[in-house]
Amino acid sequence: MTAMHRFASVSSDRRAQHARSAFRLSRVLSLVAMTGALIGINIETASASTFNTWSPLASLGTARTLAGAAVLQNGSVLVVGGTSTSTTGAGTLISTAEIYNPSTNVWSTTTGAPAVSTPAVLTLSNGDVLAAGGISGTVASASATASASIYNPTTNAWTATANPMPSGVYGASAAVRADGSVILIGGYTGLTSAQIATNAVSIYTPSTNAWTTGDSLPIGDQSAYGSAGTLSNGEVLYAGGLSAPGAVTNVAELYDPTQNTWSSTGSLVTARSNAGLDVLANGSVLLAGGEDATGTAIANAELYNPTTKIWVATASLSTARSGATIATLATGQVIEAGGMDATGQVLASAEIYSPQSATWTATGALGTARENAAAVQLTGGELLVFGGNDATGAAISSVESYFSGVPVSLASVAPASFVTGTAKSLSFSATGTPTPVISEVGDLPPGLVFTVGPAGSATISGTVTGPIGSFPITITATNGVLSPVSVSVTVTVAQPASPGYVVTTTSGTVFAFGQAVKSGHVRVQPKFRQIVAISRDPGTTGYYLVTSIGNVFNEGGAPFYGSLATTNLTSPVRGFATTSDGHGYWLVTANGSVYVFGDAAYFGSATANPRVRPIVAIAPTRDDRGYYLISSRGNVFNKGDATFYGSKAGVRLPHPITAFALSADGNGYYLVSSGGNIWNLGDAHFYGSKARLKLASPIVSFVTSTDGKGYYLLTSGGALYQFGDALNLGALTMAKNREYASIAIPD
Repeated sequence: MTAMHRFASVSSDRRAQHARSAFRLSRVLSLVAMTGALIGINIETASASTFNTWSPLASLGTARTLAGAAVLQNGSVLVVGGTSTSTTGAGTLISTAEIYNPSTNVWSTTTGAPAVSTPAVLTLSNGDVLAAGGISGTVASASATASASIYNPTTNAWTATANPMPSGVYGASAAVRADGSVILIGGYTGLTSAQIATNAVSIYTPSTNAWTTGDSLPIGDQSAYGSAGTLSNGEVLYAGGLSAPGAVTNVAELYDPTQNTWSSTGSLVTARSNAGLDVLANGSVLLAGGEDATGTAIANAELYNPTTKIWVATASLSTARSGATIATLATGQVIEAGGMDATGQVLASAEIYSPQSATWTATGALGTARENAAAVQLTGGELLVFGGNDATGAAISSVESYFSGVPVSLASVAPASFVTGTAKSLSFSATGTPTPVISEVGDLPPGLVFTVGPAGSATISGTVTGPIGSFPITITATNGVLSPVSVSVTVTVAQPASPGYVVTTTSGTVFAFGQAVKSGHVRVQPKFRQIVAISRDPGTTGYYLVTSIGNVFNEGGAPFYGSLATTNLTSPVRGFATTSDGHGYWLVTANGSVYVFGDAAYFGSATANPRVRPIVAIAPTRDDRGYYLISSRGNVFNKGDATFYGSKAGVRLPHPITAFALSADGNGYYLVSSGGNIWNLGDAHFYGSKARLKLASPIVSFVTSTDGKGYYLLTSGGALYQFGDALNLGALTMAKNREYASIAIPD
């Protein structure tokens, strides 16, 4: 979290007769806002939001400069204290506080606030606001105050802390420790007419509502109007400042909150006071502008590396500035706006520092030139600037909003896994201001649709039909702030774990059970060309219906690679199998002839007498580099890289072989007879058979379950037997004139 600190200095330079001030930014480790802090409230102002420009908002009820501001936990903004002029002790102190509602662009007043200028104003973790120190009194009595007050947003009331600060100070720097306590560092003590720098450190603990004395800055390092910020490791960096009027320092110190001790760190490249400090997203610290020993604004900027503890020069501001507003924008860039230049001119210009390029570039100018303004940053990408003073030192009441937008953040994507035949929706969401728009590039699998939704959302939804596999796509979210954000997503499509099964009759009627999808059917006359096989396409929820004369009917998206319908076959087709990638298939006839289509490879045929031992099945190996041809006599012909695990060729079989299937890993297989016998060879596991049962009709088809830990037996009459983990997902209708031919589930 980033917080801004703003405290004013008093300069003896009579060029402008103005107190100098600057905004300090630091990262804090709790939901605490310092002066103008960032907190987790997403409130948009009522102003028009145009990128990198300033828009006017409703003015303060009372013009004020050298005030403090903080964001409340409900998103409203509190502005407290200040004076009517920046000239030391000459103005009227303001005892009212004002509350701004960003959503309605309306100000309201609260009374009882401390009448001080340059207070340290911070939002505490409990939601209260602390206003501490600053200058009280006017003219000759203007002096540092030890008073501190707490504002309770719930009761809309101010109360004093349990005890005053150990030292009355103005021009001190503040930071929030990791435990939520506040540390106030250095500053001037006593009368503003007799400025004395101090090395005092005070600590406020919200839980006790009390102040205690912290470990002082090292002897000789007393200063006022230094710059402070909390580093990512919880340490507090304090740099530069005035050790006495007109004596700027280049000393930097590190405070360890766990030990309550200070230690020296690398010296600044350029001694300065009233500089703007910001802890960048990468952990380094930017220190920009401020004043030299004469009280003249400078343009130098430098970076601190917390690892090496060394400061190095970076690009200078285009315009020297002191008393400017500095803030980290939601883009990660740093803006410095307004302030006074080296000639005493109050500025309206603003510039942006890019940590990536280490350069400053001009951005939209303020509508009203101002210095010593109060400012807060809202999480909707808007920086609000309140009041301040003009070139004469007179307080102004105008308020402006700078809109940088909030870069896109694309939420992590859930696994993009889809299962064929199952409806599913995958959601994407992106945040940012303006609301991002999400787009998709890449080919989605059939059945899925990308839809842009409201409020930075999108979905990929539908019922995927396949093919099985991986589909790389790119999801991009953009809202015009910085660069679009893209993520690569791989949409994977798989068959369901328990997909169900499809069964066909010899006439082409298809029945689907479980999660299997009936994609279509055909009508053939079994007398002339009966359906002999149904086979699921590995890449879709579709399937193939194959006839005895070589027709290949592709249904439900299964790709067609050819058929034998126009081939003058000398033997009927008895077997069919697809390649594992779904890009081809094999047909085998009863005489052992093998035909290949698509990417299916040919590894040879078998010579078989279709009247004596017809070939009844073909089954490819798992890598598609071979296949098995099976005869009704139990012969197993292994082709290509197919491994032989045995056969039943030398055995007198009780019934002819009608079906064959590989085990789950392909290191074994099953031979199945029409009478329900099952022979398991290799590592194929036996789960049971119907060998001892007198079947009403013969077994015509056999298929293993998806995980290979079970199998199904189908008879021509429609009886379906399950073994192992094969599930009974429904019964087939047995009809007098209906003959079943084949069953299939995904491989």
